[in-house]
Amino acid sequence: MKNNRILALSGNDIFSGGGLAADLATYTLNG
Repeated sequence: MKNNRILALSGNDIFSGGGLAADLATYTLNG
């Protein structure tokens, strides 16, 4: 379930303008 939440947060980051950098950082910290 955590992976699903991470993916959802990553998608939101991209749409919010977070970019891949924030996406990878979030995935690394939570993954």
